[in-house]
Amino acid sequence: MSKPRSHNPVRLAVTDFGPIAKAEIDLRPLTVFIGPSNTGKSYLAILIYALHSLFPAGAFRRSGGFLRIPRWRRDAILAEDSMQRLGEWVDKMSSDSESGERRKSFDGPLPEELASEVRPILEDASSGDALSEEIARCFGIGSSSKRLIRSGSRRGANIVLQRGPFRFDLALMARDHRFSATIPTGVPLLGSDANIQGLWRLISRAPDRRRFVATNLFTRLAESVMPHVVGELSQPAFYLPADRAGVMHAHRVVVSALVERSASAGLRSAPSIPTLSGVLADFLEQLINLDERESHVRRPGTDFAKDIERDILSGAIRFDLSETRYPSFFYRPHGWKEDLPLLNTSSMVTELAPVVLYLRHLVSRGDTLIIEEPESHLHPEMQAALARQLARLARSGVHVIVTTHSEWLLDQFANLVRMSELDEKRRSGLPGSDAVLRPDQFGAWLFRRKERPNGSIVEEISIDPDAGGLLSDYGGVADQLYGTWSEIGNRITEGSGKR
Repeated sequence: MSKPRSHNPVRLAVTDFGPIAKAEIDLRPLTVFIGPSNTGKSYLAILIYALHSLFPAGAFRRSGGFLRIPRWRRDAILAEDSMQRLGEWVDKMSSDSESGERRKSFDGPLPEELASEVRPILEDASSGDALSEEIARCFGIGSSSKRLIRSGSRRGANIVLQRGPFRFDLALMARDHRFSATIPTGVPLLGSDANIQGLWRLISRAPDRRRFVATNLFTRLAESVMPHVVGELSQPAFYLPADRAGVMHAHRVVVSALVERSASAGLRSAPSIPTLSGVLADFLEQLINLDERESHVRRPGTDFAKDIERDILSGAIRFDLSETRYPSFFYRPHGWKEDLPLLNTSSMVTELAPVVLYLRHLVSRGDTLIIEEPESHLHPEMQAALARQLARLARSGVHVIVTTHSEWLLDQFANLVRMSELDEKRRSGLPGSDAVLRPDQFGAWLFRRKERPNGSIVEEISIDPDAGGLLSDYGGVADQLYGTWSEIGNRITEGSGKR
């Protein structure tokens, strides 16, 4: 059996957040949240999505971004000696003493004199404003954080993000927030960027824009080290909400209503339309703009999309664009020559259509795909098949987060992890033998409802070989149902005897 690779996971701890009293989790390649309804599984998943939306991730970054040079540091960073150190480093970095060729990017640790300028950018307290605003946007609660605080909490909600020695703390109070970041001075800052030379050359070409270019250059340096600081959170995430089937059916109505509401502003009283949460609005936006994000580069999810169509859907998902570039979605069963509008298909097809579309057109290696209740409307056999596809996807380099109520998914994931104890020859022929997960690639967390404090406690659950899988709370439910069945039988027998 191959030796497990070292992994430095992102660790997230929250207290008094929504219905959650306390949770501490690691983000693994495949992360599963399970537990009763209304215990905070979606709250934690949406929070993770908000963190992905905020930290630098190229074109997916929200306007305003997370990083900015603190005002109290701008003069020091743009001082003559600081600019000279920066220029000397760029020249040294871009030349190769052995070959004499010019490098097009840097990849490695920042020198300490520059790292000392970058750390304050990462630790800027004003970044808490962007973080709290993005969390509020994703939950669709406006600017108030009060609704994110657990009922009965006197301290507010606390969020701690940590990866190795790097740490970010956010406290959400009823009316404001507090933010702090820890970027230790003794820890090297590793980065990689291909545009540093180009920005530096702009300074010599346009001296009048020196301050603007240098500000952007230092910000780019800070962005370049973020993958080292926050890991996969620096990459894009895609969220498939639990009500995705309804959106697939009604996206035209929703968009038309929003356009009508926007056009009527200031002219007449617009009809009351519920505000969309950020995750739902993003999902809707991505659906109707699929062609704009589609890339000719082969995506790792393309094969998985085909496998889901072949093994689960028994048909293909596709979309057409109207003259106004608005998409219509279709399903074609295998062997058919004509398409069915998605509206006329089964619930299973509608639920999995977004998964197929996202894997084919949006998700790239290193991204995170968050799926709420992927088991919805799936037969247990299909749930097990989908679990194997999700495990293969995680093995390919796409981070997967799942919220679920399905014991079938848990049992399949448990089998795939335990199968890692077998070598390749001994696991041959077993279902999912090509989707095996090492223990460090998988994590499952159970959300337990508690009365004191009034909220849920989130605990990691492990695989128990003797119990036959992951120790969830389903066993108690099964025992209760069986006990009731037995009691009914006893009473039937007793009644028959009296007669």
